[in-house]
Amino acid sequence: MDALIPILNKLQDAFNTVGSESIQLPQIVVVGSQSAGKSSVLECIVGRDFLPRGSGIVTRRPLTLQLIHTPVEDKEVQCQRLEITVPNENEFGIFTHIKNRVYTDFNEIRLEIEAETDRISGKKNICKEPITLQIYSPKVVTLTLIDLPGLTKIPVDDQPVDIEQQVRNLIIHYISNPNAIILAITPANVDFSTSEAVKFAKEVDPEGQRTLAVLTKLDLMDRGTDAYDVLCGRVIPVKLGIIGVVNRSQEDINKKKPIDEALRYESAFLQKTYPSIASRNGTPFLAKTLNRLLMYHIRDCLPSLKARINQMVSHFQTLVNSFGEPIEDKGRLLLQIITKFASNYCGTIEGTAKNIEVSELCGGARICYIFHETFARALESINPLDNLTTFDILTAIRNANGSRPALFVPEISFELLVKRQIKRLEDPSLRCVELVHEELQRIIQHCGAQQEFIRFPRLHEKIVDVVTQLLRRRLPETNRMVENLVGIELAYVNTKHPDFHEAVFIHRALTGEDVIASANQTQNKPKRDGRNNDQSTSERSSPINRPLVQRNDGNELQINGVKSPTLVSMASLGDGAGINDRKLSPREKRDCEVIERLIRSYFLIVRKNIQDSVPKAVMHFLVNFVKDQLQSELVALLYKATANEHDELLNESSHIAQRRKDAQEMLEALQKANQIICEVREAHLCLLLILIWQTSLFYCENRCPIHENVAPIIIETSLSSTQLYSTTRSNLSSSPSTSSPAFMLTSKISKSKIIHAAVVLSLSKQTSHIAEFHLLYESWRFLQIFAPLSEQVIVDLIVFCEMPSCYQLPFTCIPISYGHKLDSIPRCFYEKLEPRIVWNWKDYLYMTSIAFMLTPQYQRATQNYRWILRVDQDAVLSPALLMGLARKHPVKLLDMQFGGIGHGTEFTNNRLRKIAQKLGYTHVGIHNLCSTWLVNPQDSIRIANLTTHIGRYLLQNEFGRHVTGIEDLPAIGEWPKWWRGVTSLYAGEIAINHIYSSTLSHQHGSTTLDHSADSQSSLWNAWHIHCLHNPTYFAKFQHRIDLFFFVHYFQASRIRTIKKYYSVELIIKRIINEFEDMYIRNENIQRTVTVRDYVTVLAWRKAYAATGAINL
Repeated sequence: MDALIPILNKLQDAFNTVGSESIQLPQIVVVGSQSAGKSSVLECIVGRDFLPRGSGIVTRRPLTLQLIHTPVEDKEVQCQRLEITVPNENEFGIFTHIKNRVYTDFNEIRLEIEAETDRISGKKNICKEPITLQIYSPKVVTLTLIDLPGLTKIPVDDQPVDIEQQVRNLIIHYISNPNAIILAITPANVDFSTSEAVKFAKEVDPEGQRTLAVLTKLDLMDRGTDAYDVLCGRVIPVKLGIIGVVNRSQEDINKKKPIDEALRYESAFLQKTYPSIASRNGTPFLAKTLNRLLMYHIRDCLPSLKARINQMVSHFQTLVNSFGEPIEDKGRLLLQIITKFASNYCGTIEGTAKNIEVSELCGGARICYIFHETFARALESINPLDNLTTFDILTAIRNANGSRPALFVPEISFELLVKRQIKRLEDPSLRCVELVHEELQRIIQHCGAQQEFIRFPRLHEKIVDVVTQLLRRRLPETNRMVENLVGIELAYVNTKHPDFHEAVFIHRALTGEDVIASANQTQNKPKRDGRNNDQSTSERSSPINRPLVQRNDGNELQINGVKSPTLVSMASLGDGAGINDRKLSPREKRDCEVIERLIRSYFLIVRKNIQDSVPKAVMHFLVNFVKDQLQSELVALLYKATANEHDELLNESSHIAQRRKDAQEMLEALQKANQIICEVREAHLCLLLILIWQTSLFYCENRCPIHENVAPIIIETSLSSTQLYSTTRSNLSSSPSTSSPAFMLTSKISKSKIIHAAVVLSLSKQTSHIAEFHLLYESWRFLQIFAPLSEQVIVDLIVFCEMPSCYQLPFTCIPISYGHKLDSIPRCFYEKLEPRIVWNWKDYLYMTSIAFMLTPQYQRATQNYRWILRVDQDAVLSPALLMGLARKHPVKLLDMQFGGIGHGTEFTNNRLRKIAQKLGYTHVGIHNLCSTWLVNPQDSIRIANLTTHIGRYLLQNEFGRHVTGIEDLPAIGEWPKWWRGVTSLYAGEIAINHIYSSTLSHQHGSTTLDHSADSQSSLWNAWHIHCLHNPTYFAKFQHRIDLFFFVHYFQASRIRTIKKYYSVELIIKRIINEFEDMYIRNENIQRTVTVRDYVTVLAWRKAYAATGAINL
């Protein structure tokens, strides 16, 4: 366990030059006001005088103090690791900012701290850059602390006027780290309720979960007063505790009183003044408490710290890559950048760019929008008759006639007026060109946002200039082409245009062609029924009898009674009355309206042509030309330049160079930190975990009250997990009182009264089986909550695993060879499954789940247990198992009990009895005995031996179409009649009936074992739960599918999923409360937690706590 603190020291060293603010390393931060005794406390912990002293603020930079316990015999090895010469003294110090210098004189350490502080901070200022001091001594406990400047109110001498705010900001900066333990120093001769240090701690840690208070100067309190209430937490409770110490006085310091003597005085003072709590106070106890707290804190933080470091490594690796590699071949790099830019530019136009905008249209999409939305709307907004009054049309007609009165409307007036209107299409067309040009210019900035242009700003400027000049050269030519398109339409008015139907229609109306055709048709049409056509009908159909142009009731203009499809009333435009007061004659009105119709019809034809041809011209003369010529233009003007010009173009930005350097340093620090954390995963971790279980898990002997509050009840040490959780006993208990009978930390149980049981199983290398085992493991851990019963019944977990599944077990599982023995702490052991067992049963691998019990390793590992519970990997253990083994459960514990699930029909039962008789074994008629056995170790071996023997016979002789009685079944049989897949169950049933033929009865097929995981019955009816094959809620395989998708969610989604599906904490509390009511208070209660609730909670806990531990 002590090895965890040196790992933290290595992490601090790794981030010493780049800063560790973003990493949030676990640390102990010392906070207190001036003259509160911080320096005295630290010196007493170290055992040497080494800190600067004086008036005012002496500590003006954070001091990271790394204490490394170094026995005398290990000093040489430690120095070799540090690559320094071995000093003569056993206590020495090293500064990280001074390489290869060892300080054995602690007065020199004090002088170096003062000099280094003045070098960075000046004489009076505050600086947040830390000084790191490592002290190696056989007298210290392994510990890391950060000493901060003392709190002050008023500037002294020439201190900055804002010195209070500077100190406050520095302290808040350090204690705001959620992974920091706050050591709040307060003198005892000051009212504890007014402590500035505790006030600061409350601001960032209102619950006090990571605050430890130290009460100094206990010997300076007023006579007649004591600190009992404060130290016992009756004034202001602090969850990690309050520890009192006695400091050296200033007189003692001036007289250079040895610290050893001061510690003896402190011990005598505490024994005299505070005899009942003396053992929980004093500097030695403070040092040990800090060491223990920091170790637990580091252990709890390591998984999340590793996940954060991995995330930051990925981020900074991407950042370093984005800054580019050092330049080796400038010409090649320049060509690559040019090619990439040209490709991105063209891709943006064509819509094939890698980075597609989602906030706005850009590139080709915006050009398309300009053509078909902006330009089209601009054209449609132009009314063919805008700025053209009836009087204007009449004037044009008269001017076209000259001095001669005309019989017909002159065409010259139509051409003159329609060209005037067509000319109005030129401005929106040129505006369309301008908009496309602006978008092509904007694409330069869009493609210029790539990292290379940030890195080489001069190159960016030149590329922008080249593309801009290319666009400027093409703009006039494109404008000329668009002007020509409009000019082409103006050059020749094609009245024979196939779409100009209006001219043909009016021509027929004026020449009377339709009248003659109608008359001829009437004359040639035979009379029907010998009667003449109705005269009125003839008159209505004759165009001679009505005016050429007239209005219907809907104010629609008609010619010869036929409504024109393109005719729109000009009433809104006026008839010129405002300009010429005289009224127009019918002839003049007719002529004007004819011209209006012709202008409108022809204008719409031209507008359609312009709307189609202008985008094509813009694409050809501007867009496509730029796409085709861009790269060659850039190569000609930039790549083919001289070497000096290349150097100028690829002159890197100083800002980017500095950012790359900083990112590279941070990346190296993160990679080193990742390697340091990974060291925990190596061989020494298993040994560390044994110590963790022995010293930090609950129910150990000689426990202190502080430890009771911080001991996790569940330890997840899989460092590959994205989330490590630990739930304290106080927040699982319905009552916060630590004196609750269910959670009394007793150590009075005699070892002879402890019931030792082992849950044993084999684990194959299949990923699905490993996933199922982790659920079993989670339930085994959960049993440790239920004290004091978990002290009376110790249930170990022993796994025989096929390689490489052993490497995917939780890290709390240690090899049996590390020293397996019965203890008062539950442990998880594993042993590699012998390859010969797998080979012997290669044709039926399920039998390896029983054959492992015949190995010498199994026999040695289980020989001293009282009970063996043989299970499959898809099992779940219930808290009721502890009650059953302790004989506190309503269901009586028998000498042997077996799970009972249906694995056959009546046909199966009859066949098994016949086979047993054939082989000479006794079958007493107890059927459907599963492979879950609760027996003593010797009987487990007997059952396994006979089961494997019978199983081999069944496999070789009782399956196949040649076997009498099952000729109609497939070679492997058929479920549930007779199936090869459950041969081990058939063999086990015969073996159990034979071995226990004289004592076996139906009550041995217990319902408490092999309880279905989807059962809605009470949890307390089940000792052992099985995830069986069925289509119901929590069946075998189904929870693996759910967890597979669950572990691939983002962290926030996982938390939401947990809250959505189950209130995990609520159900856990309910389970604990029901256990207390049944076992502690012997009350009959309504049991509300079902088996399904329990298994589901375990599944979510497993997924949330061990996400990523294995590849589901």
